[in-house]
Amino acid sequence: MGKTACLLIHLGAPGPLESPEEETEQHLLMARELVGDALLHAVALGDVDGFGAGALVVAEKQAAKDLQSLIDRSPLASLCRWWRAGVDRSLFCDPRTDQGGVEGFLELVLDPADPPVPFDDPTVVGIMQDQHAWYLSLVGPRHITCGAFIADAVRAAGSFIAFSASSTQEARWLAALDPWRRVAPGRLMRLPAGVFSRQAPPAGPGTQRMGSGICGLPG
Repeated sequence: MGKTACLLIHLGAPGPLESPEEETEQHLLMARELVGDALLHAVALGDVDGFGAGALVVAEKQAAKDLQSLIDRSPLASLCRWWRAGVDRSLFCDPRTDQGGVEGFLELVLDPADPPVPFDDPTVVGIMQDQHAWYLSLVGPRHITCGAFIADAVRAAGSFIAFSASSTQEARWLAALDPWRRVAPGRLMRLPAGVFSRQAPPAGPGTQRMGSGICGLPG
């Protein structure tokens, strides 16, 4: 695996926020202030199915402590569940050099189980086999990038796949077929352009063990 970036996600839910858009924007502004030059991306994730919008923050590995401070101090601190993981840095556009990028959808499967399910669990093995046997082929040229979230070097905490689609209906169809939804419910979000760089689908399940828990994944 190459250089690692730290990825922080929060997903809202209907009801708990008085002004979801305003509080999310305050959260993103705080991310820019706390992380500074180590920040790669701080973007809102649009709501597709009425479950609440969210936000994605990506930073260089050395900013892991700043992300923890963001979790503690954010206006969303007591209202949202957080997911944090190490992810291959090469999956992301570099905002300092890359222009444009691909707008699309982000399918998230965030496993709340404690302890998380091992990668070698038969369910996860079957998911990875199906992902590479037919799901990534189904996504085809719409694929932008994908990977697995990890709790540590041996346990899975869910997955993500970014893809383009000609319509929200097509995006929902692709997301519903994601094999990772056997582990936990999926959330389909709108992804702004310029976050993920377009990658070829991984060659095999072994490429999913990325991040090695470097950035942690708080419970």
